[in-house]
This record gives sequence, structure tokens and C-alpha cells, in this order.
Amino acid sequence: MGGTPRNTREPGYTKDEAVGANAYDLIVTPTTKEDTDQVIREVFAGNTIEGSEWQDHDKEGQIGWRTGNTFPLLNADGSVDCGVNLCVDITERKQTEETLCRRTDYLEVLHEIEQGILATQSPEVIARAALDRIRQLVTCQRVGIALLEPASNEMVALVVDADVGTRVQDGARVRIDWFEDEINLLRQGQVVTLDDFRPREEVTAAIYAEGARSLVAVPLICQDELIGFLNLWMSSPDIITSEHLDAVRQIVGQLAIAIQQARLYEQIHRYTEELEQRVANRTRELSVLFKIAALANQALDLETTLAESLEQVLKAVKSDAGAIHLLDKAATESLDRALDDQGSEGEGLRLAVQQGIPSDLVAEIESLPSNEGLGAWLVEHDEPLIVPDITSDPREAITLPIEPYAYAGMPLRASGQTLGVLSIFWGTDQPRINVEELALLTSVADQLGIVIEGARLRERAEQMIVLEERGRLARDLHDSVTQLLYSVNLFATAGQDALASNNEEVLKYSLDQLEDGAQQALRELRLMLYELRPLTLEHGGLAEALQQRLDAVEERVGVTARLLVGKDIVLPEQIKQELYYIALEALNNALKHAQATLVTVSIDADRGQIELAVVDNGRGFDSALPKVTGGMGLSTMRERAKALHGEITINSAPGDGTQVRVIVPFNDFGTWSPGDIL
Repeated sequence: MGGTPRNTREPGYTKDEAVGANAYDLIVTPTTKEDTDQVIREVFAGNTIEGSEWQDHDKEGQIGWRTGNTFPLLNADGSVDCGVNLCVDITERKQTEETLCRRTDYLEVLHEIEQGILATQSPEVIARAALDRIRQLVTCQRVGIALLEPASNEMVALVVDADVGTRVQDGARVRIDWFEDEINLLRQGQVVTLDDFRPREEVTAAIYAEGARSLVAVPLICQDELIGFLNLWMSSPDIITSEHLDAVRQIVGQLAIAIQQARLYEQIHRYTEELEQRVANRTRELSVLFKIAALANQALDLETTLAESLEQVLKAVKSDAGAIHLLDKAATESLDRALDDQGSEGEGLRLAVQQGIPSDLVAEIESLPSNEGLGAWLVEHDEPLIVPDITSDPREAITLPIEPYAYAGMPLRASGQTLGVLSIFWGTDQPRINVEELALLTSVADQLGIVIEGARLRERAEQMIVLEERGRLARDLHDSVTQLLYSVNLFATAGQDALASNNEEVLKYSLDQLEDGAQQALRELRLMLYELRPLTLEHGGLAEALQQRLDAVEERVGVTARLLVGKDIVLPEQIKQELYYIALEALNNALKHAQATLVTVSIDADRGQIELAVVDNGRGFDSALPKVTGGMGLSTMRERAKALHGEITINSAPGDGTQVRVIVPFNDFGTWSPGDIL
């Protein structure tokens, strides 16, 4: 194929150099050699080729593009000896197209990064997508993104091009101070270029071994802070152009924002999960504490309360076995005595309750020594104890024939003193106790300590009540029955003397006084016996309780007693109790002071109010006198009526009996349904 001066001057060859020379040797590049060969074959086959494009180079090696039409020159016999090519230079157009393609690719990368931001993808996903597109823009040995980790003074590979080698992986770490100068330049926003780098540590040595000799590092800066950088490893620094670098810098700028936002999203998500977990743990802790407090408020016996509390604790910490031991003296003596004697010789830990412990081991832990073992350690040190394997702990005094078990022990404290020990067991193959579970056990132990102390205080209070009641009965017996019996004894002696002296008048008087004293003593004893009986008010209505009182006391001492009930209503507990005690006080006065032989109690409800009346035919008294208005329990009755927002009237006169009347309004205590017992 020949040439003309016009189309050979452009490649820079002279006419003498071009004519007769091989076109391949002059202008055709290896990139388009195959396409050019095909065009030549078609032309020598007699075909015209239009619009073909090829890449060529000039005499100096500069690459260009051309397009044109190639025609065969036919001989007379139709054969083809040569062809003619008419072409134009399209290098600028091709360069523009390549620039547009790169621009399109770069815009697509930015779009993908923006989509990653909107989708709140992970930093790894966003970075991986960016690396794949950057490799399409720039030919390089390896691409990677590293993030700075100031806490560890390291750079951490976020993602590494997975298509190149296997020695450097995601997560690889390099110390920052090995590249301190380069990092300082990156902090200033500069692109760092190492045209001929040398390995400084294992990671760069691995990349060097893959053939990379040049490095370009582009900073990832977000809000004026260097968060990492993009590495481009190449065999030669000439591979990347300024145009490439501008595109990469714009991509990296957007990528830094995306990575930082993704990291913030992950951090917020992590904080949210931690917060949710904390709330769940706190809710679980409060639930267990609430259940234990509810058990304590049910007035159950201590053993039942501890057993049900232990069950709740084991569920909360996912354990199948546990026990509660109490100090012997805390379990058998009054609380303050136990606290005063705590730690004395002979004191030990007694098993109060257990769950999930094999029966053959229960006997082993029924009673623990106070001077050795884990229980003694807890009492002495007064702090929680965690043991990974209880069977191998030197502090354990008892040799337990069991598989290895993890142990958590908590002292049970109240008022600054240790009352017992809570023990929880886990299999060593189960997850270790965490901080939240330890906090839960500590709170539970404190709550159980309060429960134990409360039980001991209630026990002590009950004992004090019994003692006080005994003292009151002793005083009442002394002040009433004993004095009456002493008086009876005196009149009996006087009667005997009168009988011996044949004095009928004195004898009759002594017998009358003897009868009155015995009858009064009987009344007093009946009252005391009634007060010792359990109150029926809680299990029945007001009318039922008053009827039982009249049957038990008044009827048995010869007093005629009547109970009149009008309209039946259901009363609140407060009203039932206050009215009952007002009626009781009035009945006691009629029996003890008025010497009544007839008592009438009436209850009725009408016009939004309830009325209680107690009327007797006793001796009566002058209710206007100051010395009696506050006596005989009258002030107590007035206070009880006032507590019900009611009114009380007490009418009495010497020899005319006594009327006690109480009126309580309905509306102050809500709506009561009729038809039920009082």
C-alpha cells in the first residue's frame, strides 16, 4: 500500500522514508493491528471499507487516531494490487470521547457513593463499590482504603482490592509513626506521591513483592479532620495523570463524607442497641426487685419468701441452681442480738432455701462453717465473689463431688451488717456472668437483706406485741378481776363471821355483795376472753361481728341484748372498723359501768347516711359534767366518728340509761350497693 506526500507529512516521515515502506512499521500501533489487517484483507478482496478507525503513531511515538475510507485499485482483469486510503485525524475527538467516558465513570462513582449515603450502608460496602470503579478509571497494581485509629496509633485497612494478591487483607494494621511524615502531609490535605517507595514493614513489603513501585495517597478529609486515605499502588508513576488525580480527589472527597456518615450511623446504631440492652437489663432488674418486694409485702413466712425470690433470681440470670444461707444467730435469735454477736465462735451458715442442687449435695451444704469456705469468705470480706470453677478454688472448705461449676456469691446485708449469703451456680460451659448480671445480683442481695431484716423486725414486733398484751392483761386482771375477787374474798369472810355470830342482817348483806362481785368478775373475764378471740370483722360484716359480740359476752352474763338491722349495705373497711369499735366501747361501758340489764344495738341506712345506735337501761351519768365527758372512752368514740366525717351524740342522765348515736354520710366513702350484709 503506498502513500502520498500529503498523508505522510503528518506522521512526520519524509517521502523517501514513506514510499515503499511497510505501513505497520510506520504508523500502525499494536492495539489496532488486528483491525487494520482485516481492512486490508477486505480491500484486496475487492471491497471498499468506509468509516474504519484505527490508532497510529508518528515518528516520535505520539499516539493518534484516524478514520477514513479505503478503496481497492482494480486491474483490467479485476485483480487488486493495491488500495487507496483517504483519512482524517480524529485524535482530538477521541481524546474528548475518552475524557467524557472517564467523566461519566467518575460521575457514576459519585452517584453510587451518594446512594450508599442515602442507603446508610456500611463503610466497607461504600468503600468496596468505590474501589471497583476507581480501578476502572486508573490502571494500578492495588487499590486500598485505610482509616486512622488514633486510640491504637494504627492505620487499619478498611478494604483492599480483592482481585490482586492475597497477602494483604481487609483489617491489616500498620503503625502510624512508621509513616509519620506522610501522614502529616495528608492532614494538610496534600496528595502524597512516592515515585520509588521502599518497604518499611510487612504490609508494604507484601505489596512491593507484587510489583508495585510507586504510591499515590489521597487524603480522606471530613470536617477538616483526616479520617484515612486512599492508596493507589502502581508499577510506574507515569500511569496516573493529573486528570486521573483530579477525578480521584473528587471521588475521595465524597467518599470521606460517605464513610464518616456511615461510621456515625453505625455508632448511633451501636449506641441504640447498647441503650436498648441497658433498658432491657434495667427492666429485668426492676422486675425481679419488684417481684421480691411484692413477695415481702404478702406477709409470707421468711422461708417461702426466700424460696420464691431465689426462683425469680435464677430465671433472671439463666441459672439452674442456687442457695441462700443465713447466719445461725440471725435465724434463731432476735435481730439486734444476732448483729451484736456476729462473728463469734460457733456461729455458722444455715441453709435456708435451695433450688436445683442435687439431693446428695444438700446435706453437704446444710450447715457451713463460719471460719472457712467461700461462705465464710463472703461474710468476712462483705463483697461479691466470682469463682470460675468452684471445685478447684482453694477457699472452698467442702470437697464437692460435682462437675466444674462457676460460682457467684453475694453477701446479704441490712443496716450495715451481713445476715447471710446468696449463692448462684453455672456450668463452666455456660456464658460467664456479665457486668449487668453482677449488678442485678448485687441489687437482689441488698433487697433480700432488707427482706430478711424486715422479717426479723416483724418477728420481734410480734414478740413485743405479745409481751405488751400479756402486760395489759396482767394489769387488767389486777385492776379489775383481781380486785373484785379480793372483794369477794372479803365479803365471804365477813359472811362466815356473820354466820358464826348468828347476825342474819350482816350475813345477807355479805352474800348480796358476794353475788354482785362474782357477777362483775364474770363480766370482766368475759370481756377479756372476747378480746383474746380473733376479730371476725375481716371475714364478715358489721352486723355479724356485733351479733357475735352480744352472743359471746352480754348473753352469757345475763344481759338481754338485741341487734336491729334495717337496710343492708356493703361498707368500706374503714367504716366497718370504726363503727364496730365505737359500738364495742359503748357496750363495754354499759357492761362495766352502767350495770345495764338491757342493751339494744341498731344499724340502719337511709337518705345517704348510715346510723348506729347503742342504747342501755343502766345507771346513766350526767353527760354535762367535765369529769365524765372525757372518760369511759367517750373521747375515743368522738375521734373515731370524726375520722368518718360523721357526728356522734351521747345522751345520758343518772338513772335513765345512756344513748350513743353515730351518723356517717354515704357520699364521703363512695357508692355502696344495697342488699349485702353490713
